[in-house]
Amino acid sequence: MNKSKLNFVKGHMGGNQIILTLKEDYPGENYLETALPLLKPPHIQGDQLGILTVQPDGEAEMKVKIVDSSNDDYLEMCGGLAQVLGKAIVEVDLVSKFRPDLDSTPLDITLETDIGPVPLRINHGKGQVQEVFTGMKAFVDRCYEKGVSKIQLDEVPATKVGDFLVVEGNKIEEAFPGVNLENIDDGAVEVLKEIQKDFDRKDFMAKKNADFAIYDLDSNSHAGRLIFPHRVTSGHIEPACGTGTVAVGIAMAERRQLSEDGERELDFESGGSPTAIGGPDLTTIQLVLKKNRIEDIYLRHSLVEILATGQARVKP
Repeated sequence: MNKSKLNFVKGHMGGNQIILTLKEDYPGENYLETALPLLKPPHIQGDQLGILTVQPDGEAEMKVKIVDSSNDDYLEMCGGLAQVLGKAIVEVDLVSKFRPDLDSTPLDITLETDIGPVPLRINHGKGQVQEVFTGMKAFVDRCYEKGVSKIQLDEVPATKVGDFLVVEGNKIEEAFPGVNLENIDDGAVEVLKEIQKDFDRKDFMAKKNADFAIYDLDSNSHAGRLIFPHRVTSGHIEPACGTGTVAVGIAMAERRQLSEDGERELDFESGGSPTAIGGPDLTTIQLVLKKNRIEDIYLRHSLVEILATGQARVKP
């Protein structure tokens, strides 16, 4: 194989753009340096990129290292990537060495990530995927390990959930009259920048924030609406985010907005435009709550698509 080319699959989850590549295609071992340019203009462009290794004899069938465009570094977990991967496993010849038993419905796959094993349950038929359920318990456990707490910023209350800053949209609009998260214009962007900078100034984490989730409970027919201005200082806003949706669920539990213990399913309007909270698509979490703490959780999204396959040119 010409080592200046990488096979790739590009897909999205509600506008969260994902690139999948194979570790064996990379020229040398500078994986991060090779992968980052693929996420940026004028290359393929995406929010996250997965470097996949097939492990046919391992406990997990696949292993992934995730590269993130928000912080230009590796990322422990990405729910959108897992959703796109589940679709690609069935609908695209992703890896010639990996031949799952497509007669098995649902198809169960385990993905090894930096935070541990992540189960995927893929419902499919006639070569098409209907939905992918991603087990996010490892991410939930990691968030609690890093710390979950209610905090107060200069202008708004917020919740720190692991590496995430989670803020309720209504609190932003109350503190900053004129800001409308249904139309995130230049003025709203400046407000979001100040909120993120305030979080950084208060040293809640050792690094600058690149995981920012905003939610409100204003939907008439669903649990709420979401938007993810992960690095708003550089204009990076994602319309959908799997880990961000889970972080919102954890924040709601911490703030007693999920009152009863037991199993429940929450649908959030999320996806489409990066300039408006909510969207035409739905991100769904199925969770188990006990004493205001999430014990287990699964994620799925209503719109996951494969956009392109091909070869990307990289520096040999």
